[in-house]
Amino acid sequence: IIKAIETAGYKPGEDVFLGFDCASSEFYENGVYDYTKFEGEGGAKRTAAEQIDYIEELVNKYPIITIEDAMDENDWDG
Repeated sequence: IIKAIETAGYKPGEDVFLGFDCASSEFYENGVYDYTKFEGEGGAKRTAAEQIDYIEELVNKYPIITIEDAMDENDWDG
């Protein structure tokens, strides 16, 4: 996505920002965010704390200004 923004002649974080909907309820089960559901066997399985760290990593790496449903609605620890 960043490359496409740059190829189009725009500057990520200046001209274009990102936002996404994690839809975490689709892959949260028994206290675990299970990325194997869409990444296959190599996908991560994250606790609430690990999910928060992962989202924070993405926000620090990319020009993200909005995130919807990064945590499951029933994940009160997250």
